[in-house]
Amino acid sequence: MLAILTVTNEWSQRTALTTFALEPRRGRVMAAKLIPNVLVAVAASLFALLVAVPATALAGAVRHTPAHWNATFAAMAGWTATNVLFVLMESALGALLLNAPAAIVVCLASTALWIVVPLLLGTAGATRTEVK
Repeated sequence: MLAILTVTNEWSQRTALTTFALEPRRGRVMAAKLIPNVLVAVAASLFALLVAVPATALAGAVRHTPAHWNATFAAMAGWTATNVLFVLMESALGALLLNAPAAIVVCLASTALWIVVPLLLGTAGATRTEVK
């Protein structure tokens, strides 16, 4: 949601006129808003990994089972890339709608649809069957 608020805050505060008067190239203005958001997404992903390692060890100790860390570098890089893509999606929604509440509702509703629709259709967790 930080990305949405970053992109839409100028339009709600009416400071966009000043921003675009000082820097008329919209690409530079959007880059100045996107780069910190992407860096925050990468930093948050790294922080989550930093917290997950001792939490996994602690959970194993509490349950008296060996802690398994089966994550590969490729999986963690993919997870971080997914977080970055979500931040870019939120930024795009904010730039498209120019209204923070509307962009947040659309973002949350679209995410919920990916979860709710398969449940309603009964296809959640469905596996492919082989045709012989």
